[in-house]
Amino acid sequence: MLRARIGELEQEQLRLRAQISQRQHKIEELQASLQKAQGGELAEVAKRREQLDAQIQEEQAAIKRAEDRLNQLQGGSPPPTSPPPSTTTPPR
Repeated sequence: MLRARIGELEQEQLRLRAQISQRQHKIEELQASLQKAQGGELAEVAKRREQLDAQIQEEQAAIKRAEDRLNQLQGGSPPPTSPPPSTTTPPR
């Protein structure tokens, strides 16, 4: 039973590391898009910048949650009684 739980936690660690990597890549893409948008018209740039900044903040918050959970798993803390937060963002 303990081995099964250890296996589950190891799988969750792998999943969280992959998620962190994927989100960091998305942040890089969003930042590149942001820089491209800054070369366009001012009104459109401002609006797009706000959208991209909001997306970057959402991704960074998701990374923080995943890193916190990963640290919790690595620290040997008991898992929370509720499931980890959803990694999907709500529609706008």
